[in-house]
Formats: sequence, C-alpha cells, structure tokens
Amino acid sequence: MKTLSDDTILAKSIKKGSRKAFSILFDRYYKKLLDYAVTYTHDLHEAEDIVQQTFITLWNRIID
Repeated sequence: MKTLSDDTILAKSIKKGSRKAFSILFDRYYKKLLDYAVTYTHDLHEAEDIVQQTFITLWNRIID
C-alpha cells in the first residue's frame, strides 16, 4: 500500500507543478508502461512513442 500512498503524494505534487515529482513518476512507471504497450503493438519504437506521448499529454494537461 505504500506505493499507492506515494503515488497519491506524487499526484498532488504534480498537480502543483512539481517537475521533480513528475520525474519520479516517469522513472517509476515508464518501463512498466513500455512493457505493457509492447504486448499490444509488438513494436518497441511504436510503444516508446505511445508511452512518451502519454507522459507529454499528462504534463501538458497539468501545466495548462
């Protein structure tokens, strides 16, 4: 349950515009999301694009 609590704290910090919290979230989930996306795309480069775009969209929605 510690991760859930940590993620909640990160989410609140990200909503306040914390780049460090966003970086921690990115580092924590990028590889897991990439592995998941590869199972659907069967293409590493396409999966990388999808996951990167997801994080870009998340950040842009937060800072707007």
